[in-house]
Parts: sequence; C-alpha cells; structure tokens
Amino acid sequence: MQDNKLQECFNETFQGFLNLQRENRNKDRNIMIICICSMLLQTFILVGGVLYFLNNYDVEVENSTQTTTTTQTVEGDNTKINNVDGNQYNDEATHNEN
Repeated sequence: MQDNKLQECFNETFQGFLNLQRENRNKDRNIMIICICSMLLQTFILVGGVLYFLNNYDVEVENSTQTTTTTQTVEGDNTKINNVDGNQYNDEATHNEN
C-alpha cells in the first residue's frame, strides 16, 4: 500500500515537473519569436532610414574631358629617333655597364 502511495506521489510530482517544463518551453518560444520580430522590425526601420537619408541628396555628375597636344622635337648629334606607338627611342643607344 505504501509503495502504491509512493508511486502515486512520484507520478504526480513528475507530471507536475513535465507540465512546468512544457509551460517554460512555450514561454521561451514566445520570447524568441518576439525577439526575432523586433530585430527584423529594427532592421527594416534602419534600412528605411538610411535609404530615406540617401535619397534626400541630389547627386550631379559632371563629365569633362580636356584634350592636349604635345609636339616633340629632336635636335642635335643623335637625331636618329624612331617613334614606335608614341614612344621615342634612340636607335644608336648603347648600354654602358659600370
């Protein structure tokens, strides 16, 4: 008889523990959902604020090009100059090693 009462007491305690655990899990789930929703809302507000801030400025891009012409003249003793693709070099140039 005592074993039966002890088993019944244990079952009630264990059942109460399981119910408490289930309630806590539901509360935790609700808190997590609220946190995730608030983070998403904050992100949307932040992105919307940045886009609104950036759209208030008018950006004008002005493209201008300037063309210059350079004329190169060569005078003197070593006037044998070749012009290859715009690069001028002396055909009779030698490399002196020290």
